[in-house]
Amino acid sequence: MRKKVVCLVGLALFLTGCTPLNDRQDESEQKKESLLEVFDQAVDEAKKDSSEAKEKTKESTTASSSSTAETVESSAPATAVPTEPTIDKNSYPFGVSMMDITATGVFSKTGMNIPQTIMLSFVTESSGTVALVSNGGRTEYYTAQYKLIPTTAIRVFSAGSNDVRTVNVNTEIVIDYLAGSHGGYDAGNFYVFTNSSGTLSLATPNYAGNVMATESDVMLEYLP
Repeated sequence: MRKKVVCLVGLALFLTGCTPLNDRQDESEQKKESLLEVFDQAVDEAKKDSSEAKEKTKESTTASSSSTAETVESSAPATAVPTEPTIDKNSYPFGVSMMDITATGVFSKTGMNIPQTIMLSFVTESSGTVALVSNGGRTEYYTAQYKLIPTTAIRVFSAGSNDVRTVNVNTEIVIDYLAGSHGGYDAGNFYVFTNSSGTLSLATPNYAGNVMATESDVMLEYLP
């Protein structure tokens, strides 16, 4: 099942990467839509794979526990589906909306030993998915939660120059490993902020490593 997931995303990346250079800008939106379609299919496959792996644990639940759970569930009020949180710009001046993140969807970066493409999608603030795709076909999937946090300063290697700069963030993406081909990258959450060009930047852990101790906190910057 996981090989199928990897092949789906890998094939999409290969096909969308074959566009002549002078046509790539005109077809960037088409490429993004194609990637997101495959991403949605792949995430569904990954979730199904993960659910099947947990089925035996669910089946081992005793009749007594099931009865208790049903009683609690029947007496509890229906839970409302979370909606887009309102960003108070006084409290979160650097906040990025969940819908803006989902609308952007695909972030990219070129480099060795790092994911080349990161795809994000949210249904609600507590129900999101992330896919990290590398050139060699490695694909890892994570669940994601959208959070607004107090203003925090982070350092990033700038996408265009690798210069280190400090940015303020209020938006954190908390990720948790779901499924994939290699067991996940090193743990670490993401941050999203609006850069000086007016587009979104995604800050991730430095998956490549190989930095001085004084730069161990510096994150990678991915752009749409």
